[in-house]
Amino acid sequence: MTPLLGETVIVRDLMEKDEARFAALRADPALHRALTEWEAPLPGEELPALSDLIAQARAARDFRDARRLAIALRETDELIGLIGLGEHPDLFEVELVYGLLDAYRGRGCTKEAVKLVSDACLRDDSLPYLILTAADGDGPAFRVADKCGFQLYERRVRVGRRPAGLPGESYAYFRKY
Repeated sequence: MTPLLGETVIVRDLMEKDEARFAALRADPALHRALTEWEAPLPGEELPALSDLIAQARAARDFRDARRLAIALRETDELIGLIGLGEHPDLFEVELVYGLLDAYRGRGCTKEAVKLVSDACLRDDSLPYLILTAADGDGPAFRVADKCGFQLYERRVRVGRRPAGLPGESYAYFRKY
């Protein structure tokens, strides 16, 4: 993927040089949803290795194929988070998930990265819209969705496995056209 440049962040493919910072992402439970295939890992399931995510991104043909992208600081290229993109296995719609290390939350980096990726995806004529989901009551996620042009489409009740990062029985479903 061609890197997407923002004022403070760059969204790019993951690289082998990210290994040390990737360990911090794997250790942060708040980032597990951005690391996995949109579901909480089952007991005994391992989170993917960096090499697995690099291979997954290289194999992706379009926006429907799952991939994880790096959110890095523009000045230093230091990995600070991930954006997951691909067709949700239950919803059959292209979803964007994201996560940032705690030290970088609340600085506008998430909003900037989500806007860069969602705008790039929607420039592709084959994708009519993109979705985000957020736990009910997750004020920061609702603000990111709103600031990035996503509209609350409906509130839904969870069926089956609980997606990581979405506690409770209901969640908000956003779309951006």
